[in-house]
Amino acid sequence: MEKITDVEKRTSAGVLRESLSFALRFTYMRLEEMRRSEWAKLKEDIVRFSAVGTPGPRMERLRLGATIFHVSATDVHSLQQLSDQYIKELQKDTKRLIAPESNVPPRPPWRGFAFNPEEQIEVGLRCVPLVLGLGIPRFLGFSGTLRNLFLIRLLILLLQMPTDQIRRCLACDEVFVRNRKQRYCSKKCTDRVSKRNERDKKKTYLACCGDSRDFDEKP
Repeated sequence: MEKITDVEKRTSAGVLRESLSFALRFTYMRLEEMRRSEWAKLKEDIVRFSAVGTPGPRMERLRLGATIFHVSATDVHSLQQLSDQYIKELQKDTKRLIAPESNVPPRPPWRGFAFNPEEQIEVGLRCVPLVLGLGIPRFLGFSGTLRNLFLIRLLILLLQMPTDQIRRCLACDEVFVRNRKQRYCSKKCTDRVSKRNERDKKKTYLACCGDSRDFDEKP
């Protein structure tokens, strides 16, 4: 499974957000509840996310002196070789990167962030540069396990995304890419918080004013 991509072509903001959002959603997917068709789609998306398996650009469309790179997975050569267990282990590593479970207590004002030196993640790739001649496109060959390709792509996206666009949901604590001033990762969490706030307001009203019917009739 291989891909050739023109690295000088900038990734649009929309594609950047979409790619990072997929990786963050994968972090929290309930794999044990997925159907076989969903497993197949997920495996395709992971291979595509890892920059493996997409046809490259035509040579005649490349500018002189352009740089292109060639990415190949060393442990998985077809979707049939990509097992469910491999995906589960990849999700564990992704969770360790995005939402580590640390025994180190967080320090205010940082909510939920702490560094545990024992929870380190190692990733690595091999790179083989190939220069064909002056004015001719340069080739960089990258190879590594699909797991390493996925995690490195995720790290690159995290570095490219503005830090104020990556947030933890105030309702479920999941990490997500927010739109504008979005505070919750999904409509489900937004509705849950709204209902909880409404119940709290009602309890406060009952404590000071008594009758719940008066609260329900308020505009």
